[in-house]
Amino acid sequence: GGSGPVEQLLPDKENDELVKQVLTKGVDLQEYSRQIEQELQALEDEQLSSYEEHEGALLELDSEIRGCDEVLAHMETLLGSFKSRLGAINNDIQSLQSDSQSMSQQLRNRVVTEKQLDKIIQGMVVEPAAVRTICDGDVNEQYLECLMEVNKKIAYMRVHSKQHRRLKAFQEVQPELDRLRLKASARVRQFLLDKTNDLRSLNTNAHVLQSSVFLKYRFFNHFLIERHPEAAVEVRDTYIHIMRRYYLEHFETYQRGLTKLERVVADRGDVIGMEEASKLSLFGAAKPAARDRAHVFNLGARAAVLDGDDTRAIVLSVASEASSRRPFEELFRSYSLALADNATAEYEFIMQFFVSPKARQRSAGADMARMVFGHIFEP
Repeated sequence: GGSGPVEQLLPDKENDELVKQVLTKGVDLQEYSRQIEQELQALEDEQLSSYEEHEGALLELDSEIRGCDEVLAHMETLLGSFKSRLGAINNDIQSLQSDSQSMSQQLRNRVVTEKQLDKIIQGMVVEPAAVRTICDGDVNEQYLECLMEVNKKIAYMRVHSKQHRRLKAFQEVQPELDRLRLKASARVRQFLLDKTNDLRSLNTNAHVLQSSVFLKYRFFNHFLIERHPEAAVEVRDTYIHIMRRYYLEHFETYQRGLTKLERVVADRGDVIGMEEASKLSLFGAAKPAARDRAHVFNLGARAAVLDGDDTRAIVLSVASEASSRRPFEELFRSYSLALADNATAEYEFIMQFFVSPKARQRSAGADMARMVFGHIFEP
């Protein structure tokens, strides 16, 4: 087994089965090579024939592939453009989202600011109609409503004077409200003084006027107490002076009327050892001596006056028409009832009219009521 040139060109015979078979059988290599070439030529012809047979389909397939490539290329261009547009839309959405968040925050800030400004505006601004009513309108229930509204504005300005003193609107409104306060105080003062002077007449029923006018417009005096103390003092002093005289005159008249109704049971002429002098009744008026001396010192029906449950005072006009005489005890009881009723009603009126709601919660309110009451009823 030497190695020839042919054997060197052949593949490793030990590894190639075909070569191993050829060498083993002693096949002529040239003949075998020609056979292989013929087979290859036949295969090539077969492939060319198959290609020619399917050339139209292949060309059509090539054309379709080229068309698909063009469509895919166009689709790629469209998708690229669409992707670019989507990117722009995404940027726009992010920008809109950012703007929306910013606008939402601005809206929240505006709502908070609007609430604060609305509270300030509502606390400061007075309606033009209310201003005209305060300055030129009639003093009536509408005037009362306007004054209560103005008083709220004044109270708000005073409470928040330090907090809002730098606001230009606050600085402009403050002097106007002060002028409005002075104008309202002057008109309310005159109204109350006029109504108080109506009490000077003996024919005036003070309690009716108190309930129908003074208590109805009690806020007028409360406004003066809080916003113009000097005018409130003037109204109070005028009322004290007039009512002191009112009660004095009315109770003197009532006493004289009761004296005319007295039935004299005994006088000092009936007392043992008493000098005979001008005979006066227990109310100070001259009366004739008692007739029934045998029963001078008997209580009789007079004791029943103490146990009576009738809380009504004697009405002079009714008693005068009846021409009935009454014992001193009954007259004194009627006088005391009238005094107690009037004093009680007067004190209640003073507490409501001359003492503001805030002062009633403090001892100063009761002190003020006692002072006014004392000046009216003290001797």
